[in-house]
Amino acid sequence: MRRPRGIAPIMVAALLAAGCGIRPTGVVGAGDRPTVGARTGPITVYLVQGDLLVQSVRPGLPGHPYHALTQLGMPPTAHERARGLHSEIPVRSIVARADRHRPDEVSFEVEGDMITLRGLRRRGWTRLAQGQVVCTAAAIPGIAQVTLLFDDGSGAFLVCDNFSDLLSGPA
Repeated sequence: MRRPRGIAPIMVAALLAAGCGIRPTGVVGAGDRPTVGARTGPITVYLVQGDLLVQSVRPGLPGHPYHALTQLGMPPTAHERARGLHSEIPVRSIVARADRHRPDEVSFEVEGDMITLRGLRRRGWTRLAQGQVVCTAAAIPGIAQVTLLFDDGSGAFLVCDNFSDLLSGPA
């Protein structure tokens, strides 16, 4: 296979004449150096000790401001169990997804300063369990009110003060 002899020198000349179009510059700043491991403050979850609601502090999760609610679906830590704390929440998970949910989970959505929890079965959600979820949600910065919607069509607009008789002193 032979190439025509006249095309190669023409292409080389064209490339040299065109250049790459980038002019040399000095060092250009691009802002602050990137950092690893965004930080977040601790979160407060309410657990049960005897027949009282007790605050427990857990690490937060960067970028997840409602992490405290999802933590209610997790079992108590070894430290919390050693303090005699347990959960009355009758579901295995609380998820930030209001479009659909499985029967064993509760979903929530946030609108302004209110969180609405859906998928609560009337049976099993004791007053302590309701207090746990309402007070945990109310401890999230910016949340003032919680709406609980039950499977029987009933619902309630609540604040943590509705459970003041169940709150223990400072932990």
